[in-house]
Amino acid sequence: MRIFSWLLLLCMMSMPCLSIAQQSQPQSPIVLHAARLLQVDTGTLLQPGEVLVEGNRIKAVGKSVEHPTGAKVIDLGAATLMPGLIDAHIHLFLHPGAEDLQTVEESVPWRVILAEQAAKDDVMAGYTAERDMGTEGGICGHSHSRGHQQRNHSGSAPSAQRKCDRHPRRS
Repeated sequence: MRIFSWLLLLCMMSMPCLSIAQQSQPQSPIVLHAARLLQVDTGTLLQPGEVLVEGNRIKAVGKSVEHPTGAKVIDLGAATLMPGLIDAHIHLFLHPGAEDLQTVEESVPWRVILAEQAAKDDVMAGYTAERDMGTEGGICGHSHSRGHQQRNHSGSAPSAQRKCDRHPRRS
């Protein structure tokens, strides 16, 4: 199952690269074909499953979707297609270890590097959106990794969409 998730993620991550390479040319539609497709709104597992992608939009999802003229069909074999995951409570700037000393002993640039690595790991695990609840030391991924995010949105590196709470909630 883990291999199939990686295949799906790899396929989805390659789409921005395809769009950058073809910006000057009209993009041909892509049909992803897999053994299964999880419909989370109904809880059903469709067999087989297909997704039609036109440009950067998902146009259709189902057992069988329209195959427009010129569509590229990508057969994912025994993979299961599913929507991206959302993590609604993360702390990207805190990593395992002595969390109480991280803000004292580690520089902000070093913590940004570690946070960006953590964000990439999250994307590779299937998370497509994250809500960073802030961190000790008052820094936020948006304020210190803006250049990294611009590179990510251009498609050169994987990144989840991120929302950062500027005023972290204390529990």
